[in-house]
Amino acid sequence: WGEVGTTSGRNDYGNGVIRLLSDVNTGCAGSAVHETSVKYDPTVGNFSQCYQVFFGCPGADNIGPAGSDLNGDGMAFSFSKCAYNINNGLACGGGLGYMGSCPQMITIEFDTWSSMGNSNFDNTYGGGTSGNNDEIALHKDGDASYTGVIVPSITNAGNLEDGLEHLVCITYNRTTHILAVTIDGVPKFSYDLTGSPYELSTYFGAGGLNQTWSSGKFGATNPSTVTQGANITANLGGVPLCPAGVDITSPSDGATFNGCPVAPIAITATANPPAGNTTTFVEFFVDGASIGTDNTANYGLTWASPTMGSHALTAVAHWSGGSTTTSPTNNITVGGVQKTSTVPVIDGTKEVLWNSYGATSVLKSNGATGADLSATYRMTYDVTNLYVLVEVTDDNLSNDGGNKWDNDGVELYIDFGNDKAGSYGANDFQYSFLWNGSGTGLEDKHSPGSLTGVNYVSANSAGGYKIEVKIPWSTIGGVPSAGSYMGFDVGVNDDDGGGARDNQLSWNDATYMEWNNPSLFGTVQFTSCDPLPVKLLTFTGRKLNETVVLNWSTVVELNNQKFIVERSSDLSTWTAIGEVVGAVNSTAIMNYTLTDYNPLRVTAFYRLLQVDIDGAVAYSSAVAIEAAGQAVNMSIMPNPFDDVLTIQSNIIGEDMDITIFDVLGRVMYSITLKSDNGMFRIQPELPAGTYIITVATETFVQQQKIIKK
Repeated sequence: WGEVGTTSGRNDYGNGVIRLLSDVNTGCAGSAVHETSVKYDPTVGNFSQCYQVFFGCPGADNIGPAGSDLNGDGMAFSFSKCAYNINNGLACGGGLGYMGSCPQMITIEFDTWSSMGNSNFDNTYGGGTSGNNDEIALHKDGDASYTGVIVPSITNAGNLEDGLEHLVCITYNRTTHILAVTIDGVPKFSYDLTGSPYELSTYFGAGGLNQTWSSGKFGATNPSTVTQGANITANLGGVPLCPAGVDITSPSDGATFNGCPVAPIAITATANPPAGNTTTFVEFFVDGASIGTDNTANYGLTWASPTMGSHALTAVAHWSGGSTTTSPTNNITVGGVQKTSTVPVIDGTKEVLWNSYGATSVLKSNGATGADLSATYRMTYDVTNLYVLVEVTDDNLSNDGGNKWDNDGVELYIDFGNDKAGSYGANDFQYSFLWNGSGTGLEDKHSPGSLTGVNYVSANSAGGYKIEVKIPWSTIGGVPSAGSYMGFDVGVNDDDGGGARDNQLSWNDATYMEWNNPSLFGTVQFTSCDPLPVKLLTFTGRKLNETVVLNWSTVVELNNQKFIVERSSDLSTWTAIGEVVGAVNSTAIMNYTLTDYNPLRVTAFYRLLQVDIDGAVAYSSAVAIEAAGQAVNMSIMPNPFDDVLTIQSNIIGEDMDITIFDVLGRVMYSITLKSDNGMFRIQPELPAGTYIITVATETFVQQQKIIKK
């Protein structure tokens, strides 16, 4: 396909493959544009074109000082009668290739940039720091801002920056006036322009329209790539589109999960093997412990039993050549302040009950960290008080007077209404608790009333100290309800040699200005559930021959009558499959086991229902066990094919639903078959082109792209 208009960021690799990449840190002036020389007249016919598009490599979805996305802000496909002007300094790419330079333009924007929640437009999809979903929107007049959107045309595109090629098909029907986009055969966007001033023939009139792909890559290093009908990787001589490696795509670094209990967490990753290798499997780890492997792209597992506190997620890709690559770490927090039925004694001693509340790491540092300084905190509450335990590792402790922040100690920040105001109000508090002290502590904003009933004790521990705090709800103005939120942060001051502060830690605020600005506090949510009166040490399951063996251990039991083991296939409907008698009261490690002799043939979830002697009950988190049956192997060949497709698998005697879709998502062929030997042939009558075939049974689905010659 012909082209006009280039920039230094546009590279023609031949065979119809064009890479678009802005010059690093040149902003809009460095965006890359590729414009076809084949015109489309909306008054004469319909438009239908498909492109292989690579949007970017996996990575965080933020750019600029507060983010780490070097993939840029996406791509855009435009109709216009404008000629590309290489000298236009406003030619922002994924924010429209001709922004500000073309008065008449209709653009489909594939937006992969997150504004981190600061824009009412980018915040719709991909906003905030998680940013795994991207968006498609329709713009007018070369205006990439929210005012340029043809409302309401914003829709969820899913995760486009996944390191994969995508088949993007764009159609316009001049009779129905529907402009539509499919990605890999799945409808993603459809907008009816009937009666709109932006209906293409009304807006542009007769005459040929240019079609333009543009890429906005401010400060980016990874190129977007587009081609018409060609395989990108193949036409680049097999060169990988992304650097070799593995990245966790979900959950994002810094994500927080709340609940009562917290629902299972899905962890996904993308893997790009080194040259000459393929991906054998990806193994997932939580806090250094493996939770399983997946050998099918896109790679993912479910962490069925999240525990409270901070956790480090990593993935290790195993390549066919025998080497491995470990992903960067994504740190997440499993939050939620659980209610307690046992009041902790404020004496500086870490009672056993504190182990029921997960430890959250205080990671942000204003200086060097390591063996000398680290910290975690635990929280719980009842209808009377908030309770906090902070444990600090610090091998050099000092409290020599002067400013309280220049001494070793802990600060707690509370915004009871969670209104995140920019200045301190009646419900905002800054508490200070010094190492080697006790009593009420200090509070800067509302003292002395804000210290009524407050009590803390500091006590030394191996390698540091701990501070245990009780703050009455009556002192800070109310009692939280289940599901409510509170602004909160923990700060740790470090004084290694007397004099001024040497370092400080914060859980949420990396600017360390929260002493002056409550909007910088983090957020915690209160839950209604008490932890199990039984403290579980482990709860695991494994397949053994045709059974599933469940094992669990406890370190504390209080009035525990029994455990009932429940099973589910969907985390919604649960069935009891057995009981095990508890130890009643115990502070020793107790080991239990139960075998499921009739496991499900699909992935099953197991949980414990713990029953007290007085009849009270509580649930554990769930553990997932993959289907007990053998792994499914399936091949669909040849591909490309002439007339006959052969499907071969180790599925014997089950109904198999076979459906073939075109790139617009329309069903072109459908049949249900059963095989006695695992192999059968189909002969779908299809015109030449690209299709998606889906093969499904009750417990298995496989989908792949096929090409009819």
